Amino acid sequence: MTILFMVLITTPGFYDLNAQKQVVPDAKLYEMMGQEEVDMTLQLAPEKILIYNHMINYSFYISNNVPSNTKIMGSVFDVKQIDGNQTLAVSEKDILENRFNYIEYDFRRSSKEYLAYKIGDSGSYLIVYPEDIYFEKEKAYVRSFGIKY
Repeated sequence: MTILFMVLITTPGFYDLNAQKQVVPDAKLYEMMGQEEVDMTLQLAPEKILIYNHMINYSFYISNNVPSNTKIMGSVFDVKQIDGNQTLAVSEKDILENRFNYIEYDFRRSSKEYLAYKIGDSGSYLIVYPEDIYFEKEKAYVRSFGIKY
């Protein structure tokens, strides 16, 4: 039994301690960029896909409580799309369940304080991380896939 285990462990490709986790683009990237561009970026620069994935899903969090160093920015429904004047056109429930594409909208980020956007009458806020915290988390996220960053 020990010999079989040793053969399996030393067989190339069977058990790779340096193996990277598979980079899987978020579905929201395909909606935004299209299949061809996502596939090309995944092939040429997988770290960019990870950065986009992180931005879409981890730039913010939803909470009823805001940190002490928070600036209230107004309603989430007043935030405009990056490429136009249309405001966020999804329901409170979609926002609370992260079923919208964060990076298509012009949410601000501060260097030192959290920015909070009120989510309708839910009593919750979409809270954007300050730059230092966000970039620290982004770096750890990309590195967790075995990619130097």
